[in-house]
Amino acid sequence: LLVKSITGIIGTLTLGIGIVLINNLKRGNHILDKAFSLFSMFVVSLGGSAVIIKAIINIENSLFIQNILKFFHKDITMSARYYIWKSAIDFIKVNSFWGYGHESADTISLKYIDKVGFGSSAHNFWLDTIYRGGILLLFLTFLVFICVRYQYKDYSYKKIVFIIGLWFLVIGIMGIVEPQNGDYLTVAWIACGNINKLKLRSG
Repeated sequence: LLVKSITGIIGTLTLGIGIVLINNLKRGNHILDKAFSLFSMFVVSLGGSAVIIKAIINIENSLFIQNILKFFHKDITMSARYYIWKSAIDFIKVNSFWGYGHESADTISLKYIDKVGFGSSAHNFWLDTIYRGGILLLFLTFLVFICVRYQYKDYSYKKIVFIIGLWFLVIGIMGIVEPQNGDYLTVAWIACGNINKLKLRSG
């Protein structure tokens, strides 16, 4: 993970630094309240997605981005994400409200890059969500996040809440260039749904 994946390195560092901060900063610290929250996840994930996807799609005009990718030993397509993101956006434009539903990895890959393999998802949390379920699923996803936030809003300064917020932040960061609609997000939602039990056990 730490050798082959830049995303893995960034996600691991964020998680590690976050755990250190949570364990060492005093209770009631507003830095944690702002940094490890659903709001920070949305800012990082949505903002990062918009900036990075736009930069990669327009990479021919940016020598700066090309040099960054070379530094990390990535080609200018960012491991074929250029083609995947561009294809996903084109498909979304055609059917933006309902999306395309559940499709096998091979089917998606063939649609994105004309061959079976790497293009088995949109490699971005938001693009993947809209591609699969359109604007309707995007709305439902936001609704779930709002419910999650409401579920633990009364425990703003509990350590377990900061850990959950940190987990969401890591999901948001990694979701910029990887699909995150699987187990990682499900675990975070389940944890929030059981926040009362976690609170009692953590004291």
